[in-house]
Amino acid sequence: MARRRARGIFGQELQQLAIMDIKAKMMMAVTTLASPSASKIDRIKAARGLWQVVGQIEQLPEPTIENTWHPNSHRLIKVRDEFFAGCGLGWPRQRFIRAGFNLLIMIYDYDRPYRDIMDWAFQELRNLGWEPRGSQDLIAADWSSWWKE
Repeated sequence: MARRRARGIFGQELQQLAIMDIKAKMMMAVTTLASPSASKIDRIKAARGLWQVVGQIEQLPEPTIENTWHPNSHRLIKVRDEFFAGCGLGWPRQRFIRAGFNLLIMIYDYDRPYRDIMDWAFQELRNLGWEPRGSQDLIAADWSSWWKE
């Protein structure tokens, strides 16, 4: 029996690129940045590497409803698009956040183990009674400078 080919744009070639050139580099950079024993030079190199990963993510086709297959990927795309419709942060921050959204959607769409981890985490958040933004803030923040409802 022939194996069913993954639908969507994130076939084998793009999956390998995402695994080797993006996820691996990102994990190394985050590990270095989080390490208390990392030198200042290593942290600078890791931060630079993380910014390069953002550029690599931007080189990939952007996930859309038409080029992804999983229904939850489609939900994540709708959340991403709604977020950017209301977000008023500057371009460098938006660029970084958009790359993160897109990587999350790509991984969700093609990588079953990570999809299962994300599904479990989302379910646990619901089970634990995740509270809406601002519900636990001690200081009333003025969101109007960067968010349009």
